[in-house]
Amino acid sequence: MSLAICVICYNRIAPLKRVLKSLEAAHYDAPIPLIISIDKSETTAIEDFVEAYHWPHGTLKAIKHPHNLGLRAHVMEVGKLLNDYDTLIVLEDDITVSPYYYQYACQTIAQYQDDERIAGISLYSFPVDYQNGLPFTPLQADADVYFMNCAQSWGQIWLKKQWQTFMIWYETHHDEFQLDYLPQALNDWPKSSWLKYHTRYCIEENKYFVYPYQALSSNNNDAGTHVEQEDANIFASSLQVLPQKAYRLPAFDEGIVKYDGFFSPTFLAHYLQLSEDDLTVDFWGKRKLQHVKHYLLTIRSLPFKVVNSFGLRYHPMETNIMLQEKGQEIYLYDTHTKGKKPKAIKPITLLQYSYRFKILSLLKAIGIANLVMMVCKRWCKKLIK
Repeated sequence: MSLAICVICYNRIAPLKRVLKSLEAAHYDAPIPLIISIDKSETTAIEDFVEAYHWPHGTLKAIKHPHNLGLRAHVMEVGKLLNDYDTLIVLEDDITVSPYYYQYACQTIAQYQDDERIAGISLYSFPVDYQNGLPFTPLQADADVYFMNCAQSWGQIWLKKQWQTFMIWYETHHDEFQLDYLPQALNDWPKSSWLKYHTRYCIEENKYFVYPYQALSSNNNDAGTHVEQEDANIFASSLQVLPQKAYRLPAFDEGIVKYDGFFSPTFLAHYLQLSEDDLTVDFWGKRKLQHVKHYLLTIRSLPFKVVNSFGLRYHPMETNIMLQEKGQEIYLYDTHTKGKKPKAIKPITLLQYSYRFKILSLLKAIGIANLVMMVCKRWCKKLIK
């Protein structure tokens, strides 16, 4: 297995130095080549820095593009490095890696590189569902990873055969899209995003990324192509900073915990005595109703027959179904049968459940003015329509 690291950069010298510092500090069992791919900008500061830079863990190669490619084309160009390597650790310059990311990378590559259902391996772990801005907590299993129909750009490992299969798909799917069966957040990403295509590919072709429960990379929210200015970084992940000799890596068929491209669990049909082919889990109401299956599990108030209902007590939300928690907050609908709409859950209840706070405690801690500002920023769009 041939493995290399590629750092993608443009014109941000401070973030580049930071990611390189974290790479230098990591633990390696063998030399590993580093490639720094530089898109053309109005300054030569990046090129000058890289010319003088010494990579202490192996060979260094600088790729200096003579013309500005833009982020999407630049990343796709980086993918061509898989003609020379079997696997590639890909990092944009606003990423920090864990000191132990290399051990995780080697072990996950060995476990999953030959499984064509795996589209890639993530170093990053989502603390937040980017589609609604709410905290995301995957169900903990007897493993160190779970699986998700969601590609990754904040620290990822590309596998040669899987990436080449994606590129064949991309050749006929590279145009802008607005598809109502995809998450709207994905449709809304700008045309400069390459990730929207990789994630769409995962959803449409039912491919999965391997995700760690504890992150091996974190995003730093530096101002750039898709970030206008540095702000509170809600996407900073909890990095692994203590060593782990062996990661528990289940085979894909043995891994219970899987999520779809809407951040919804795909493993609840058994607990509802239903077939997976008949059930759509859409807790937060992101899907269009014309694209749900016979039975729908959601917190939305809808005019269908209620087959069962559950409370909203435990985290993550799927735990309430697995434990058969009684209540009137999560509904299982028969979408083929009309019925009376149940009482809608109060937004304040969802807010408190999602962030696990009491209103009075929050008011005392940050004050009413700051609370209003926070709510306006994070809840500017209705979560449930």
